[in-house]
Amino acid sequence: MNSKEAKRYRKKAKALTVEWIQSLIPEEEAKKVNVENFQDYMPDQKYVYANKKFMLSAFSERWFYQNLKRLNKKLDSVTLKDFQSEEGL
Repeated sequence: MNSKEAKRYRKKAKALTVEWIQSLIPEEEAKKVNVENFQDYMPDQKYVYANKKFMLSAFSERWFYQNLKRLNKKLDSVTLKDFQSEEGL
């Protein structure tokens, strides 16, 4: 993956993270969340210790980035529903 493509994936991962956060909180609070301040709404713990190993926490920005690369879809057509409906992700 070249640097331009990686940048597009990171940008899409941020957008999906913001969309996911907005789906969890009330509508008036959701309007306040954007790409610049979504980190304030994310938990501090990025990893989870389970089964004697550290694993990446689900629905974090990095989790979206890693799973975007695994999907066999065009980047522009990927939505939050793709991640919520996938059993393997």
